[in-house]
Amino acid sequence: MASGQHSVAIGPQSVASGDHSFAAGDGAKATANGAVAIGFGAQATGVNAIAIGTGALAAGSQAIGENSRAGDGGVALGNNADAGGTALSQAQNVSRGTAIGFGAVVQQSGGVALGSGSVASRAAGVAGYVPVGANAQQEAAIKATTSTQAAVSVGDAANGQLRQITGVAAGSADSDATNVAQLRAASSASAASSVQYATNPDGSIDYSQITLGNGQAPGGTRIGNVAPGILPTDAVNVGQLNQVRSQVADVARIAYSGIAMATAMSSLPQAMTPGKSLVSIGTGNYAGYAAVAFGYSARSEDGKWIYKVNGAYAGQRLNIGVGVGYEW
Repeated sequence: MASGQHSVAIGPQSVASGDHSFAAGDGAKATANGAVAIGFGAQATGVNAIAIGTGALAAGSQAIGENSRAGDGGVALGNNADAGGTALSQAQNVSRGTAIGFGAVVQQSGGVALGSGSVASRAAGVAGYVPVGANAQQEAAIKATTSTQAAVSVGDAANGQLRQITGVAAGSADSDATNVAQLRAASSASAASSVQYATNPDGSIDYSQITLGNGQAPGGTRIGNVAPGILPTDAVNVGQLNQVRSQVADVARIAYSGIAMATAMSSLPQAMTPGKSLVSIGTGNYAGYAAVAFGYSARSEDGKWIYKVNGAYAGQRLNIGVGVGYEW
């Protein structure tokens, strides 16, 4: 029955009630202006909707294929393809979906399911993965490309339906897909600048040895921003090393000065004649450090006792020695 103006209905129980509508097939129904329904039980219920195929249902959209479904603004191509948005769809409140392929299903508005059995179930606005170690600029770039439309699916990961996407050109913009060639290049660049563990003879990782910069830096690799070590097995930084170096240098200066003072004091002569006294002066030098020594010595009248007082000075350090001897 063709009840719409300039409408055409062909086939038993066919209905073309919309103006300029066309219905062809047993039970085909084109109920909106400009709608086209072709096939047994096909229904085109939205303005300018097109439903082609047995049981096809299009509501303001295009559904082509047996039992295909497409709601407002959607497209379903293929037997049992379901772009959502119809009373018979898996997701009845979805619009603008695109399902292409046998049994392809869209479950989110604006989603795209490509290929037999594909399911587009991820909504827009899902935050992307931010790798550990990404700096603030990299993290900002990742967040700036957060999806504003539902995802494109080429399979159904939840049910083990996975596909490769081939013929992908190298991406250039932040929001482009990358191909394996780019990934390999990035991996090689990362490996060249990363820490690499040694390998045991059996091929397992030897965590006791590491190589920096892939062993390719001619002058070695500098490690920056190293915190001061605390535990016995921690690395020390240059600041700690310089402290130790300064302390060792201080000890060396004291030791060298001490040797110079000892040398100067040992060079002082002493009184040899009974009843006589002797004042003496001497110098000493060791490893570039000089010392001056002063001494006083005396021998008793009977020649049996010897008294001696020495002092030395080097590098703002003073050394004093006192001795008494008895001869028999």
